[in-house]
Amino acid sequence: MKKVLVGIIALFAFTMVALQSNAQTTPALKIGIFNSEEMMQNLPEYRTVDSLLQIYQRDSIGGQYEVLQSEYVRLDSTLKADTIAKRPKAIMDHNNEAKQQIASQLMNWQSISQQASQAKYVQLARPLFAKVQKSLDKVCAAQHINLVLKSDALDMGFNPVAPVVNLFLLVAKDLGLPTNETPAAGGAKK
Repeated sequence: MKKVLVGIIALFAFTMVALQSNAQTTPALKIGIFNSEEMMQNLPEYRTVDSLLQIYQRDSIGGQYEVLQSEYVRLDSTLKADTIAKRPKAIMDHNNEAKQQIASQLMNWQSISQQASQAKYVQLARPLFAKVQKSLDKVCAAQHINLVLKSDALDMGFNPVAPVVNLFLLVAKDLGLPTNETPAAGGAKK
């Protein structure tokens, strides 16, 4: 027991010395608050992304749903006709399996369509995200920000141990967006 206690004390002392020497060589922590999604939504190009996404949801995803529904109805009718005509079991099993697969897709359509919409959104918004990220990197370097948190981190009980800088206005200025000097988004004030 004494050996374990001595080992714990030695480990504690070693950790304290290491932390103290590391604190002397590490620059001060400076935290930034930022939300890339909110910034992207303020870019003029975002309207195009939103419009294209709505068109995709209406035409592509909506069209796929209608195709699935009509295929389900067709297979159901085929199965009924095959039953009356006493078709071979292998054909009926194949059609029934296809019908069940489509029924499963229809039952899970909300999840399937959300995943497809999200994937399309990521594809469409990628250039905007890259633009925002490049500006954020530039501002963080200029402001010597070591850590960037989403704006809702402070709402979730995060208690900062260092100064917190609202990067929303700084990035908006860097991107050439009009600002009114009050944080429209991004959390903490400067």
